Amino acid sequence: MKISRHPVTVSATLLTLALFIPLPAALRNAWTLFFQGSLEGVGGTGVENYYELIGFASVAIITIGLIATWTGYIKGCRWTWFVMFLITWGWAFPVLVLSGFHWRDMLPMAQWPPLTPNVEGPQLTFTGGALTWLIMVVGVLVPAKTFLVGRGVGANEPPTKPWDHTFRSGWQMRLSLKTHGAASLVSSALLTLALLMLTPTVLRNARTTGQVRYGDVAAHPEAGIALDQVVIPNYFAPLGITSLAIVGIGLVVTWAGYVRGVRWTWFVMLVIAWLWAFPLSLLLPFLYRHGLAEFLRAFGITLGYALHGGPYSVNARESVRQALAFLLMVVALVLPAKAFIVGRWDDHHVGSQ
Repeated sequence: MKISRHPVTVSATLLTLALFIPLPAALRNAWTLFFQGSLEGVGGTGVENYYELIGFASVAIITIGLIATWTGYIKGCRWTWFVMFLITWGWAFPVLVLSGFHWRDMLPMAQWPPLTPNVEGPQLTFTGGALTWLIMVVGVLVPAKTFLVGRGVGANEPPTKPWDHTFRSGWQMRLSLKTHGAASLVSSALLTLALLMLTPTVLRNARTTGQVRYGDVAAHPEAGIALDQVVIPNYFAPLGITSLAIVGIGLVVTWAGYVRGVRWTWFVMLVIAWLWAFPLSLLLPFLYRHGLAEFLRAFGITLGYALHGGPYSVNARESVRQALAFLLMVVALVLPAKAFIVGRWDDHHVGSQ
């Protein structure tokens, strides 16, 4: 028995519509990387503006959702339903909806991007955020029974293991794992290790409650509560919650599709590495604003603190761990890149389509 195409198609259309609603605001937040924010270096956090990181994380999870929807979900790939479920309840609900009620003093999406004279662009109001979530809920529920109870597309094919010599036609064809199985397994293990290395930081951010105030760091009333005091809303929590959803999605994608050679999953992990891990580790903002030479100098100092201890050793070790996690992702993606992108394919169909 195959999954009915009609509810899945309706669901995919609704999910796509929902993901496009917050995309302009998310892109605009990520775009704030390219100009100087008024809160540069606040509190010694090293984050020159607190909109760029949540912007990149949001763009990453939206992109992942669109890729998964139109490559695996639309074809009835069962585990992709769980990916969309994670996006709906692990990102859209807490970040787009609960923030509107100032849950944990989170930064409401209505304030993205910052309302300063030199920063103009699309914003996502609470109504837009709530609409995004509601449409996603409907989209996930419409085919839920067929995904969870139905046997699904390709259900009759035998279990595929990393060492199987299995092929499928089209976008979801499997790679020749007899040749590339070792690289796929090593790559999956490295990706898992990298995601787990970033998890402590993600969890700490997600558990953050309350807002922080800094005095005499900005002169824009719209940035704070008074001319001489700026309030930094809790942007850590939405960033951490979004990142936690991305970690969960990354683990599902890695061990449900990537390790089995499903081609499109390589692009999902590429998005996670470059649109999420790269900015999250602060490598992208620092490289853009200060250049490679200054980055290498600063990284050498940070590495020294991490190795030899001192008052900054804890933060230094965390920074080094985040940078290493990103580099592990890059190495993991390079190992099987040729196989995923230009690997051997066969038109043989295994099981029911």
